[in-house]
Amino acid sequence: MASRNGLNPKIRGPKGVGYGRALPAPFSFGNGLCPDGVDDYLLIPGLVGKTWPLEGSIELWATVLSGSKAQREIEIRFNDGSNLRVTAYASTLPVIQSAARMPGPSAVPNGVYSLNTKYHYCFMWDASKLYGWGNALLPNTIDGGAITSITSAMNLVITGASISAQEDGNLCSNTKLDEVRFYNRKLNIEELVLNDNNGTGNNPSTTESLFAWYKFEQFETLDFSALQDGSDIGIGIRDLSGQNNHALEQNMDTTITSSTYVLKPF
Repeated sequence: MASRNGLNPKIRGPKGVGYGRALPAPFSFGNGLCPDGVDDYLLIPGLVGKTWPLEGSIELWATVLSGSKAQREIEIRFNDGSNLRVTAYASTLPVIQSAARMPGPSAVPNGVYSLNTKYHYCFMWDASKLYGWGNALLPNTIDGGAITSITSAMNLVITGASISAQEDGNLCSNTKLDEVRFYNRKLNIEELVLNDNNGTGNNPSTTESLFAWYKFEQFETLDFSALQDGSDIGIGIRDLSGQNNHALEQNMDTTITSSTYVLKPF
């Protein structure tokens, strides 16, 4: 109710960024993405042709199953031939790499990590640096991880985007993933600690800056067309950010009754 003089009260109309947005369900990991590491991965066609944000964050939960360095958990490719990658480079944990030059520098989350254990990571960038954060040493600071300079800003046009492999299908990963989130700004330590929730996970503490969010609960029939006009229908994982950057399956077993179904309890 609103009134300037106490008379003739009026009901204010609904306003605000969150109006009309459904409240998130109570947090649960549920299923996660468990790729075979051979030939299955996800493409994000909705990002192609868009401009990558000048600064941002990639947040994820991951269980690295292999000590192999030749794995890509996430790759974004740009129109100048450079890329941004989350890679199982340090054997027991993902790191972020930028090929604004090749080979690109990398930022490693602070802490000690073990294979076959679930951890929370966040990788961030701005116009000149990469940042790595992980939950092995909470409370922590983002600056506690490796901070690496890059040669040029990455607010470039995207030519390819993928999860669990490079966008060309090479260097497939068998790292288990869940709650993969892309933001158009760097998260601060308070938000990371809230999202970590003492290692039990949580819904995003902020959603306004999300431009892709994948929970890997189920495969759905989705519209991958730029205009959302039903002209490009496929099977994939829904983008929960509301930006329609759905993830399109490539060579994945999407039959829920199959023993090799790619979504399993995380």
